[in-house]
Amino acid sequence: SISYNIGTLYMYSHAAAPLTDMLAAWVKSVQTGPRLAPWDQDPINKRVLAAGLRRHPRDKRLALTFNGRLAMGVLPMLQFTTSFTYFIHRERRESVGSFAYALHAIFGHGKDKLRKTFIFREAGVWHDPPAYYDPSRTFLTYSTALPSRTQLLAEGGFEIIQLQLAEFARAVRLAAALNRTLLLPRLRCGNAAMAYPCYAWYHRAMAYFGWAVSQRVNMPRVCPLYYWMAERALVDLAGKFPAVQVRESG
Repeated sequence: SISYNIGTLYMYSHAAAPLTDMLAAWVKSVQTGPRLAPWDQDPINKRVLAAGLRRHPRDKRLALTFNGRLAMGVLPMLQFTTSFTYFIHRERRESVGSFAYALHAIFGHGKDKLRKTFIFREAGVWHDPPAYYDPSRTFLTYSTALPSRTQLLAEGGFEIIQLQLAEFARAVRLAAALNRTLLLPRLRCGNAAMAYPCYAWYHRAMAYFGWAVSQRVNMPRVCPLYYWMAERALVDLAGKFPAVQVRESG
């Protein structure tokens, strides 16, 4: 009962005929009446990919699928990233000299356009109009007062985020009073299980699912913005108080 993430597909043209049939079957699988299936990944897995799924006879990295008409492999996560693997596995990717080829802002980290735009902006892959970077604005930046390493190891939980969020709230008020745009800070997340506010529980890197301890992924030194920033609340706040302006620090 493996669920393949189909957010990024890479297809070879030499398999055009079976691919055309597979995509037609996929379209049919998500058409559940007058409305489309709420989640297209479930029908593509159950009704299309699982059909005749078996090991490839010559390449152990591949599987035969779609009743043996197609060979399927899993794209490497360090190159074909989700919003989780792009940020959390950054150090691992850099340590092996790899580069991200694609970034998929998955639904588990937010479904709406604002959320996805926020993620892409942090990664530096979203193109905004020049007006977004108003040259007439002045900016405010600050450094967070991180807890000592002893405290990080002793607590390691959400208390560390709360301490830094209190500083962020004060910085927002100061920037508004000075009529400056606040550059969003880089917060340090705790490294204990459930130590950061990602609501997609299955993407919590330190959560334990029965894997070996050596397979757990430590949090990076810098916590991704989308793990702690409620961008919708920030937009609503700016709507009520136009002096409240923030930008990604880049």
